[in-house]
Amino acid sequence: MNDCREPGKIILINGASSAGKSTLAHSLQQQLPAPFLHWSFAHLRASNALPMARMRNGELDWARMRPAVFDGCHRCLPAFAKAGNNLIVDHIIEQEQWLADLVELLAPLDVFFVGVHCPLLELARRERHRGDRRPGEARRDLHTGHRVTEYDLAIDATQPHEGNVARLITAWQARSRPTAFERMALGACAFSPEAGARCGSAACQERCGGCRVTGISTATIRSTEVERRHATPLVIGKIAAAPYATPRASATR
Repeated sequence: MNDCREPGKIILINGASSAGKSTLAHSLQQQLPAPFLHWSFAHLRASNALPMARMRNGELDWARMRPAVFDGCHRCLPAFAKAGNNLIVDHIIEQEQWLADLVELLAPLDVFFVGVHCPLLELARRERHRGDRRPGEARRDLHTGHRVTEYDLAIDATQPHEGNVARLITAWQARSRPTAFERMALGACAFSPEAGARCGSAACQERCGGCRVTGISTATIRSTEVERRHATPLVIGKIAAAPYATPRASATR
């Protein structure tokens, strides 16, 4: 293995089904100067990697398979990036635990987190037009996926596509630290004893001197905003203001 390569960069796009994530990702892949791989669960499904026929006829239970499949999807992202691949990932982060897992896996990497927002009526119209989604999927995604409150950039999917692509590229090129993922990771190592144990730093129980998840020293990241969040238990917990919907059981996701 070649461990001397510089880790790849990740643009992670979160949003409801039919919000336009894949279209945005494809345009970014075509326009960014460096090569990027476009990854999504839809690609895995379309590749026939999943035993779809046996799941559809009931021989295999997708609801039981699903947690391990998505856990594997998440764990493969840092492996690709650490091997030197740049990634554009379009995803629907539909569970609080998924976000917590992604923060733990990806916070040490260069991650630019983008939220694609689209009104429900427009989502429903796109869903009907596509014809390959179950009615109501977009509505459920809208009510779960954007409980995330930390983004590096929010995109309005009703605005002209090319303008959104240009805005995202400009924002990505001008990105700075701490990133949204670094801020969320720092929130996970706040002053509470449980959070300190999660971070692995005994100093967290008195005053955090840095974060083992991100590797950033306190002196580097302690802006006023981060200071405020650092004194608040688990930023990720803000997502759980209302319980998540039951995870999808269909073989589409």
